[in-house]
Amino acid sequence: MKTIICTGSDGYLGWSIVSHLIEKNKAEIIVCVDNYSKRRIMEQSNLQTYNSTLTVGQKIELYNLSTKKHNLIFEFGDLTDEKFIEKLIIKYQPELIIHCSGQSSETFSTNNTQSVIYTHYNNTISLLNILSGIKIYSPKTKLIKFCILKESPNTFYEAVKDVESNYAKILSKKWKIDVIDFGIQ
Repeated sequence: MKTIICTGSDGYLGWSIVSHLIEKNKAEIIVCVDNYSKRRIMEQSNLQTYNSTLTVGQKIELYNLSTKKHNLIFEFGDLTDEKFIEKLIIKYQPELIIHCSGQSSETFSTNNTQSVIYTHYNNTISLLNILSGIKIYSPKTKLIKFCILKESPNTFYEAVKDVESNYAKILSKKWKIDVIDFGIQ
């Protein structure tokens, strides 16, 4: 049974990928993972969200009701929580993880010291937990890591993305994990 996990599935990129996977019938099970942090950040910053008002959990519920397929699953969780990743990978044994999550706002990433720390911690620890989870619990799982690059050249946000890419490159070789680091410009 082909299972794909898509992180950041409540975001624009994540939901677009999930929609494509559904349309092309690319997996028997698609597990959508999110913790709605982007929504909270947008709310706290008094910013308008680009997302629809429906959460990914609500979209999945509507999809499953209308199609009666029940091949879309939502898992609420924080990727910086190593135990959450461990349970997720053990439970689903995915063939592929598509990693789209991460704090993606350049504006938020440099608001204050807490925002800088949150962005770096959230984005790098999430990736490291996923790589470690694959190494330990599902070594045949492949990882596609998406990120938006050159959104704001020479910025803190871009520097964090560079760190992530370097971690992915180094650890994928050392741990023998198939990783595609796919930057979108």
